[in-house]
Amino acid sequence: VHDEEKISEACATVIDRLVSFDVDQEIVSRLSLLEQHYDVFLSYSHFNEDIAKRVIKELRIYQPDINIFIDTAELKAGGAWQQALYEAIDRSQVMVALISGHYLRSKVCIEELSLGIALQCQGTARLWPVVIEPLSDNLPWLKLISPVECFERPDQQECSTLTGLCKNILKDIHESNLPSVVEKEVTTLTTTLEQVRKHIPSENQFIPTITKGIMLLQESEGPPSSQSRKLIPNHVDIYLLCSEEDAKYCQWFCQLLISQNQSLIIKKSLEETNSSRLSYLETSSLVIPLLSPSFISSAELVHELNIAWCRQRYAEEFCFLEIILDSLPVKPTYAHLLPCFFNCKDKHWEDSAEIKDKPSCLENLGTTHDVPEEVIHCFLSAIKCALSWITSKECSIWGLHNKLSNCLYFGNCLQYLTKTSTGPDKR
Repeated sequence: VHDEEKISEACATVIDRLVSFDVDQEIVSRLSLLEQHYDVFLSYSHFNEDIAKRVIKELRIYQPDINIFIDTAELKAGGAWQQALYEAIDRSQVMVALISGHYLRSKVCIEELSLGIALQCQGTARLWPVVIEPLSDNLPWLKLISPVECFERPDQQECSTLTGLCKNILKDIHESNLPSVVEKEVTTLTTTLEQVRKHIPSENQFIPTITKGIMLLQESEGPPSSQSRKLIPNHVDIYLLCSEEDAKYCQWFCQLLISQNQSLIIKKSLEETNSSRLSYLETSSLVIPLLSPSFISSAELVHELNIAWCRQRYAEEFCFLEIILDSLPVKPTYAHLLPCFFNCKDKHWEDSAEIKDKPSCLENLGTTHDVPEEVIHCFLSAIKCALSWITSKECSIWGLHNKLSNCLYFGNCLQYLTKTSTGPDKR
């Protein structure tokens, strides 16, 4: 009996702690240890930890005080550490990616590489892709980043040695004056992603063309078979994440959703406690973050965004649908690369034809809140995608829904699409 009382007291303490959990303070305390700048971010698979240690040893032989970020504790499992890793990439001068078969089969490693590619395209960091073993995969996108081979090959007499490689990396760090982000460079990244979003609804073969080149694991070719909506206690169809400053957008979206399907169970982060918010991130059929500058400035919302994305990375089903309300700040870079197919600022929403068969609630939205037409277009398209998944398990963006955007490869696909397109709309 005495033990049971102790257990009951302990359970009560845990419950109180969870209910009173302060996400902002917890995340600030975790990330404060990592808020520094690094000379090198070393990206590698933990199956290749021995080579990673050799690289660190070589670098420190020639520069003992070099500041290297390396994940030696396999911190890639949770949302908070995921955020810390990705922000560390943003604060690194050089990323060294040790590419192997295991690396290419790791979703997190590929995400880190996608971030490194984006930073190099922007001119804010240098990427050193290093192939450390023969690769059997014929990956066209890998050739685009001109990887350096650093292993022995029978048919090749000359090959970069680890010592020579590390010397060149240090030389790159010392001699390069990395430019600050300028408007032109940011525009290149945002324009590429906008063009991808523009082609997705109009080109039936665009997504299969892209995914054919970037799918690395044995993933299913399509969504799971149709299932009935879950009939479990406290089930939620859609959970909306948004900042207080964007409450009006959240309300518009909810009204449009209900006008299309009145049986939906919808929850909004603005109306929930900390414990219920964390619960809905894991259990809702679909988490929909409404991203904006005010969203990104909130440590609590960014933490929840990372939890939702961490769930989608490993989930078999589609459970993360991001919508961008307004232009995001340059950093963090990963916020731009999260799979987003609905951005209210994209120009093609302005060029869309007038909405036919408008939901009755739109007239009230337009007169009372002055909702921009392009926002309505974007919201209705996103709602169509969400309802298609929730009601019939159909997903038009399957294959890109669980990967960070590889902007270099996307740009290459757009060029291919332009060359092969036919008809009067050819550009």
